[in-house]
Amino acid sequence: MKFIGFTISVFIFGFGEYVESSSKKERIVNKERQLSKERIVNGKEVDSPGKYPWIVIGSNRPCSASLIAPNVLLGSTSCPLRKSDKVLIGAHNQTDISEDREVFTVVKSVTHPDYNTTSYNNDLSVVKINGVSKYTPVVIDDGSSELMVGDELITMGWGTNAIDSYKYSDVLLQIEVDYVSNSDCNTMYEDAEWGNGIYGEMICASRTEGDITYDHCIGDGGAPLIKKSDLTQVGVVSWGEGCANPSYPGVYARVSSSYAWIKSYIDLWKPKEKGTKPKKKGSKPKKKATKPKKKGTKHNTQ
Repeated sequence: MKFIGFTISVFIFGFGEYVESSSKKERIVNKERQLSKERIVNGKEVDSPGKYPWIVIGSNRPCSASLIAPNVLLGSTSCPLRKSDKVLIGAHNQTDISEDREVFTVVKSVTHPDYNTTSYNNDLSVVKINGVSKYTPVVIDDGSSELMVGDELITMGWGTNAIDSYKYSDVLLQIEVDYVSNSDCNTMYEDAEWGNGIYGEMICASRTEGDITYDHCIGDGGAPLIKKSDLTQVGVVSWGEGCANPSYPGVYARVSSSYAWIKSYIDLWKPKEKGTKPKKKGSKPKKKATKPKKKGTKHNTQ
């Protein structure tokens, strides 16, 4: 299970929107197959449907997001949910229409103003939906959730299990990975084909046990990275060199680095409270009724 932000943008960028030539696509796939050494990402099905009720998947686009406010989603720029896209909230099995899940339409999508298409830095987007979800949003990191080397993190999604596979998972999968310091990650990415180094606005995470490496892959873009100890969302699935390549950790956008920007849209799009009626434009204020003067009353004169 993995999505790489740049891979989505090169290969598919949404179902039915692939624009590269087949020969170029084949060259890229062959290159990535070599980078990933044909290792699959060993995700497992989330053990209880509804465990992560705030997870979001585009119903017509292989991109994920998280519910961070009743009507606001947090995703990536490299795999964006766009205006008019349909999204599912609270889903587990995409093909099971009997599930207790919600369907909304994207009405606004804003990409991070400082997103860099070369380095993939600030790979975040905020999305407004056309309604209010009944599910409890995930708590996002405001900078108070400190990460230490080796901290256990969880990410999830419906992406593929290999870089050269286009078979997406029907059910929600998850993996556990370990936090890698930015300095160590930057050293590992010195000879990488993609990206331009590791920035402070990024998080790296990986786990290898024997010959098995855990990582996100194509179709997981925009999915949340949460801290296992308190389930706070600290990152968003962004990019990486291949899928499950033990030499290159997965890279995520760091939520706390853009908390103020994210919070500004949560506040801007906050639903109006029930019972409050909007004022009509152009309406004149009502005049206070004046009591008629009593007849026969005396007035002082000068």
